[in-house]
Amino acid sequence: SGGGLRRGGRYIVRVDQGGEALARQTGLLDLRGRPVRGLPPAVVNGSLQDAEAVMRGAFLAHGSLTEPGRSSSLEITCPGP
Repeated sequence: SGGGLRRGGRYIVRVDQGGEALARQTGLLDLRGRPVRGLPPAVVNGSLQDAEAVMRGAFLAHGSLTEPGRSSSLEITCPGP
């Protein structure tokens, strides 16, 4: 949904073995196996360059630009609060 310019394909990466270990290593799960919400403190309290990298990654992962015109905008959506 939305009026973004994103028209590229989607990719799905499937991990057949070791998925839980991979999720822990990447910080998606905590030590109890619960999903981690939000950004790590090192990123939130990081430098301006860290914030730029986070925004760049979020845009590449799920961002779009509206059609050029009077009310152009950048939109980044996330799966939760």
